[in-house]
Amino acid sequence: MNMPRKRRAPKKDWQGKFLKAFAECGTVFDAAKKAGVGRRTVYDERQRNEDFALRWAEVEEWTTEEMEQEARRRALGWPETIYNARGEAAGTIQKFSDVLLIFMLKGRKPETYRDNVKVEHGGKIKHESKEALDEAIDGLLEELGAERKAPSVQQPANGKVAANGKAGTV
Repeated sequence: MNMPRKRRAPKKDWQGKFLKAFAECGTVFDAAKKAGVGRRTVYDERQRNEDFALRWAEVEEWTTEEMEQEARRRALGWPETIYNARGEAAGTIQKFSDVLLIFMLKGRKPETYRDNVKVEHGGKIKHESKEALDEAIDGLLEELGAERKAPSVQQPANGKVAANGKAGTV
């Protein structure tokens, strides 16, 4: 039978270790592992410790800016070494990521580069009247050899029926 593991108290001063590892690897899972604590411990500490939460946010912002720089470099192109059949460097070519460039433009100027769909309607909208629908229903019922049943509404003592079709005070 599997017994639930007891949670150990985290080592003292793990926060600095975690934040340094988080800045290096960018994921909570790996950073917590390097700091010797569990993910839950890290998230709980962020919830209760405002200073830790602020430092976490700074690291997140910094790593996000690093990712943006790398995305920009890839979107605008980077040189890549090409090799011949013997594995020797034979020159360089410029590589680009069109997809990254598109996403960066959409993020920077969404009003210009977002996906837009414009729907216009210049005609009239056909609206079937209740009478036309009743005629269509009667025609179908006749084809099926069935009769329409009148809705059963109880009449209240005062003879008035509410807007919802039920008997009651109006």
